Amino acid sequence: MSGGMRQRVAIARAFAVEPELLFLDEPFGALDALTRESLQQELVRLSSAADRPVTTVMITNSVEEALLLSDRIVPMTRGPKARLGTPVPVALCRPRTASELIHDDHAAHVRADVVASLTRELKPSTQRVA
Repeated sequence: MSGGMRQRVAIARAFAVEPELLFLDEPFGALDALTRESLQQELVRLSSAADRPVTTVMITNSVEEALLLSDRIVPMTRGPKARLGTPVPVALCRPRTASELIHDDHAAHVRADVVASLTRELKPSTQRVA
């Protein structure tokens, strides 16, 4: 099976047990752009089903993917002493598409907040320890 097919099977297996909570770690990282977009939309559809919504916690390195799929983004610093930043709400209408997010002022504001949070954490401290 191709990587995309394996990923589809993995997501189907996860939803087959009707979870209330789903943890995903870079679920679309190794996929081509078309398969990634298709699976992202399928994840949104499955997670937000009116009869059985699923809370999903997903780790991604893509701010754009987080904007597309999230209701809230929690930036995380790099390890080994990784820390969680302040959650950034994503109050955008659904369904969302990547092309709509490019031209949305609120999406641009959320993107800037997330990037600012991440870059603040990367700056070296200028404080001296006595």
